[in-house]
Amino acid sequence: MDYETLLIDKKEGITTVTLNRPAKLNAMSEQMIQELVQLFTELRQDAVTRFVIFTGAGRAFSAGADVATLADLGKDLTLARMGQLLGHDFMRSLENLEQVTIAAVNGLAMGAGLSLAMACDFRIASETASFGIPEAAVGVFFTWGCTPRLTKLIGPAKAKELIMTADPVDAKEALAIGLVNKVLPAD
Repeated sequence: MDYETLLIDKKEGITTVTLNRPAKLNAMSEQMIQELVQLFTELRQDAVTRFVIFTGAGRAFSAGADVATLADLGKDLTLARMGQLLGHDFMRSLENLEQVTIAAVNGLAMGAGLSLAMACDFRIASETASFGIPEAAVGVFFTWGCTPRLTKLIGPAKAKELIMTADPVDAKEALAIGLVNKVLPAD
């Protein structure tokens, strides 16, 4: 399948998925989420790929949900529910991949971008990466089943702090609290 918001590179058992909306800091539009779910379906049938690496084009992994393209979902309760179901389907589809999944976080990983990273088996951050949950700052809640994932990774006290304050953490702190597995030099 051809993708408009993703770049796919397959080499020697490794599929690299680059979120490709750099002008929007790789914010996740409904189209990108649908394309990712479709890709996960294809990967379940892929006997060659052993590892899937996610990264972002440009200076961000993903700034989170593209509020502009998802705004209409909040205007109608049925559409809002459909958006939530799409998000949950996206997260479950990623977590259920048989391949080892790695988030190579090269910059901002906020909201839905952090959610994608948390659903991966491993998270490797560049020294310039930062992580956050800005939802509280704009009056919405952290969703798609991500609160339990965050709590499992970093514990309830730190999870509450990140969710309720909306304060971002840098790569060094993310490593210290267990949000990422490793921090590497940016390049």
